[in-house]
Amino acid sequence: MNLKRIGKVVTAPLWVPLLPLTRTVRRLYHTHDNQRELISQLKGEIREKLDARKQQATQAEMTFAESAARAEKLAAQRGELFSLQELHAELLLKKRLILMIVYTVLAIGLLTVVMTSILYGLLMIIAAFTMSLYAVPSQFRMWQIENKRLSREENGSFEDFRRETRWYLNTINPRFKPTTNTSLVALLLVVTLGTPIVSHAENLNDLTTAADRGTDISRQAMVTLFGQIVNNPLNGIVEDGGDSLVSQILKIFSSTLLIVGTGVGGYLVLQKTAKTAHDGQYMDREQGSFWAPIRILAAFSMLTPLPNGWSLSALLMLYAAAKVGVGGANLATDATVDAFMAGQTFVLQPVAPSTVTLARSLFEANMCMFGINASLDAQNNSGGIVFSSDYINQSPIENGFILKSKSFTCGGATIAIEENNSILSKLGLSADIDVTAIRNAHTEGLNEMQRSLRDGAQKFVQGVISRQQDENSNLVNAESIIQTASQIYENKVTAAIRSSNMNGQLQNLTSQIGDKIKSEGWFALGSWYQTLAQANNKVGNSASAKGSAFGTSVGQSPVAGDYLKLAMSAYMAQKSVTDNTNAGVLTAKSSYESNEIKDAGSFFGYIFGVMGQDMTNTFISYAENDSGMVNPIISMKNLGDRLIVGAETAFVTYGAVKAISSGANNTIFGWVANKFTGATAALKAIVDFVGPYVAFMLIMLIGAGITLSIYIPLMPFIIWTAACINYLIIVGEGIFASALWAFSHLLGSGEGMGQKTAHGYIFLLNLMFRPILMVGGFLLGGGIVVIGGTLINKMLPAAIGNAQFDSFTGIATIIGFILIYCSLSVTVVGSSFGLINIVPDQVINWVGGHASSTLGREANDKANHATNVLANKTESTLNSKKTPLGKGDQPPPPNSIK
Repeated sequence: MNLKRIGKVVTAPLWVPLLPLTRTVRRLYHTHDNQRELISQLKGEIREKLDARKQQATQAEMTFAESAARAEKLAAQRGELFSLQELHAELLLKKRLILMIVYTVLAIGLLTVVMTSILYGLLMIIAAFTMSLYAVPSQFRMWQIENKRLSREENGSFEDFRRETRWYLNTINPRFKPTTNTSLVALLLVVTLGTPIVSHAENLNDLTTAADRGTDISRQAMVTLFGQIVNNPLNGIVEDGGDSLVSQILKIFSSTLLIVGTGVGGYLVLQKTAKTAHDGQYMDREQGSFWAPIRILAAFSMLTPLPNGWSLSALLMLYAAAKVGVGGANLATDATVDAFMAGQTFVLQPVAPSTVTLARSLFEANMCMFGINASLDAQNNSGGIVFSSDYINQSPIENGFILKSKSFTCGGATIAIEENNSILSKLGLSADIDVTAIRNAHTEGLNEMQRSLRDGAQKFVQGVISRQQDENSNLVNAESIIQTASQIYENKVTAAIRSSNMNGQLQNLTSQIGDKIKSEGWFALGSWYQTLAQANNKVGNSASAKGSAFGTSVGQSPVAGDYLKLAMSAYMAQKSVTDNTNAGVLTAKSSYESNEIKDAGSFFGYIFGVMGQDMTNTFISYAENDSGMVNPIISMKNLGDRLIVGAETAFVTYGAVKAISSGANNTIFGWVANKFTGATAALKAIVDFVGPYVAFMLIMLIGAGITLSIYIPLMPFIIWTAACINYLIIVGEGIFASALWAFSHLLGSGEGMGQKTAHGYIFLLNLMFRPILMVGGFLLGGGIVVIGGTLINKMLPAAIGNAQFDSFTGIATIIGFILIYCSLSVTVVGSSFGLINIVPDQVINWVGGHASSTLGREANDKANHATNVLANKTESTLNSKKTPLGKGDQPPPPNSIK
């Protein structure tokens, strides 16, 4: 029996749990021995290297001639030629390049001291003198080559260089020879570089002035978030700015990163030094000797927290947002407001040919008048009976004139300018614009055009009559007369429009809006879009040619019309040759064509035919001017108001009918009628049967009206407000991420600041230029929404016509088309004003990265969603009405969900 083995088995519960620990201790002991041996070897290698360096130091230094000979030998081995003159020229060029940067920064700093800020200027001057020290090594090597001294025995050390020369003055001397050519080149450089520098200082002053408005909403928001340091971020370097919790959190965050950065920076310096040690140069394999100190200096200077808690990197981000970003956006907003006050509109209106159409109709009416009158004169001369009341005469009517006799009308024209167009009035703004001057200009232009057309039509008819007697007689050109008269009309109206910008009420409205937006800053731009759009629509409608002509009597014939028929035949033959009309998708259209699609309302009448025409005309309003451009925000708001009012009126009417049908049996007449005919009972049954459907349709109309009247007009404000809040979030992100951006400078390698710092610099550009790009996207969206509304109103009627073809169109179909039109309008407005976010993102992505556009991708989904909502609401409403009588009205049990 093996007692030792038995003892191990018995004591196994004691020593088995300790077995891993004992093995670990043995391994650590062996590892310790190995480490001691490795450390001994490293110490031996270090001693050998130190001894070798001592021996090299004790050896005699190479003379200048020996060093030059060795350099020539090494160059020959590489198959190259070594020249001291070329080396001297390279060193001189390197020095001049450094000095060019130094003098540029110095000049900008001096101008900044004089024109803007002493603190900023002094910092730039100090930076210029610091950068000039990078030219000292080049000047030292040039001195050694010029004096042919290298070793200490030859007095060629750096101490000799400093002692024997004015080393700093010689360093900052570019050593240009004063010749005529170089003087001219220097003068040209001063002019070309000096002008942008002066402009830079002036623009910087304009930016800071625009950003320093005390009533600016964006500035007040930043002050609320980050404290009073927003008023002058860079002064936070020397002043107290730690009046917010953000600064305290930044201080802790930056201090922690500084501790980590110190260790990481030391490790990287040691690593790169070890890699390049055998080259004999300090970190110069990847130009590290030049860029590494700059990156390290930038990292620690921007990362070190100031006494107030802010770091230099966070102050740079805050300066980019509070000064450059806000200032640029305010300047862009001011320019927009000034342009609007000068009379410019969101979109350029196309040229309106309706004036030519009006002139042509009036020319035909005048030709009708003179043709009939000439026929009457011929009949009278031949002995016929003619009454004075049979002659066509021009008579004035309200806002126009008419050419008629007692029994026949040749035509006429009227001026139709809207008297009052409701515009939002907020904060005491008077939004009514007096367009009397423009209306009077239309009236005067119409009268002058009529005089010109009257004379031309008379000459044309006389020429036609003369040709009956002499085939060689001349006939005037009718188209030339029409074009000339049209130009007279347009010139009169255009002159009045230009002078109407000085109208007191219009100037008062625009000045109030402009002062309000300028005072509150670029954040307030979105809240005033509806007022700007309404005023723009008002001026555009008033400025457009609203003269409309009407033709001859229907169902009547003139007393005599022989010469009229001859004149019309000659006119049509001449028109077929000299027709000068124009057509296009976005050109203005005739104001009298009965089948022309005008806007959100008239296309329904075009599609629905006889049954839907009268119904849709009761709640469709016209918001399109004569130029054919439609602002769907204004158009759909008017349609929504009419839908709500019409649905509410229908609710009251239906309630009255239901009350009458329910109370008819309680009257004597109702009892008698029901007793013998059953009419009252039938009426009540019909009202009860159609009740759920009427209620559902009216509810749908009210819902669509609320969307059109309330939600769509508020969409620009909602999108703009969300974008502004998003910008504040971006500013906060940039400030907190600035410490990591500064830390990333320690991780760079090679030339420049390193690839890892690129995102921070791009983010800095985002903070500076995103506000002004948001303003640009907002204004671009305001123009695109008008074009989009025009395209919908011109193309959707044909699409609905193709969908319906010869199908029956009833009330349910009308409501469905209204919902589809509402969905399209929401999509157009949302996609257009989505440019507020898309433009900044896409433009900034040009610097780095790419994001695909999403405009228009959700249009079909939104239309489909609206259709599904309509179907679901219909099903739920109808199902709820099919419950047994009495059960649907039972109250819920206690403590249940109501």
